[in-house]
Amino acid sequence: MTNDIQSKLTAELGKPVTSEGQIVYILVQIRKLLDGREDDDPAPYESLRLYCNWVVHTSLINKFARAIVREADFLYPRLITGQLTEEEKGHLRKRYSFLNFRHEIDQFLVQNGIEGFNDASWNDFLVCFLRVIHDCPLSFKDKNSGLTNVDEVMLISELNARQHYLGNLPPIIWSLHFDGVQKFMVTANL
Repeated sequence: MTNDIQSKLTAELGKPVTSEGQIVYILVQIRKLLDGREDDDPAPYESLRLYCNWVVHTSLINKFARAIVREADFLYPRLITGQLTEEEKGHLRKRYSFLNFRHEIDQFLVQNGIEGFNDASWNDFLVCFLRVIHDCPLSFKDKNSGLTNVDEVMLISELNARQHYLGNLPPIIWSLHFDGVQKFMVTANL
């Protein structure tokens, strides 16, 4: 089964990625390979697993999604006052501009004998991926969570296909919410 999935992924990634359907198919196939791994430690591909799950759900509340929301809640007071440390800024930059995602997906593909993304193919992939997860929040709405600032993190976007095909990637805009109210927006430019 693994070889069959690897062949399917190689074929699909050998074509230009231009549709949301391709993104869902690719990430579902990657999820199958992740689930078939013999070591039970999901940590090396925690971000990749999150994104594989995210494309097939309208809202995500799994352990890693909750960790992202909890992190946003914790950092929120320093984020709005501009008091984040350089280390925190770097960490957020990697997470919210999808650098971790690209690193993990490339690493996973190569580990499975599949060529990783070049910059142009990654940009095409990411633009289609953003269309899939747009307005699908990461949530942690448990009343006993202890969250006080952020209980939902959502990607909102101004995806302009013409802009992308002219070589300009759209900004990624993250919206932080608490109790159904938008509290703050964070932009991650690519």
